[in-house]
Amino acid sequence: MLASDFFFSRCFLAAICLLHLALCKTPQARFPWRPGHLLRRTRRIVPAAWVTVALTFWLAPAMAAPTGSAGISPVTPYVVRDDFGGSVKKRMRQIRELNAANRPIEIRGNVCMSSCTMFLGARQVCVDPRTTFVFHGPFRYFSRLSPREFEFWSVTIASYYPKPIHDWYLREGRHKVLRVFEMTGQEVMRHGIPACAP
Repeated sequence: MLASDFFFSRCFLAAICLLHLALCKTPQARFPWRPGHLLRRTRRIVPAAWVTVALTFWLAPAMAAPTGSAGISPVTPYVVRDDFGGSVKKRMRQIRELNAANRPIEIRGNVCMSSCTMFLGARQVCVDPRTTFVFHGPFRYFSRLSPREFEFWSVTIASYYPKPIHDWYLREGRHKVLRVFEMTGQEVMRHGIPACAP
């Protein structure tokens, strides 16, 4: 709900409250402004005023709240087209930001390669059965990873995969660096990742 909607709903109910108090007034001709009459008039108005104020704050949230999903902006999915990978660190940050924004990820391109496959570990993800997923082991351009670095980045990448792909990657998939393994979207779906809506 927008702040302006809330403000105007309160103003509307406040106006009803004032109108109610005005209608509760006893004509001055019948009750002149004498102390005794003023006291009796106050006793009649004050209970009505308290009831009106109570109803105002009780009904305001219900009147101001949107009905159903009206007023709630739908979250726009992040659609992955042809993605040939890139930095693992940058991909981790991207997935973290998308998860924090509660954005679904739809992998719909012809190819999802290298670090793109880490999208499979996002909180909300679906795949196109026609997409080809390409896996290989971690590497660094122009310098070789130490065994310790290779193990660290292999485990990091695998942590984004469903359990069967995770186990396969650590057992076999990571050991191809200059060559690759391919997996279809249909195969990925068999490991628990849902298909995207047509």
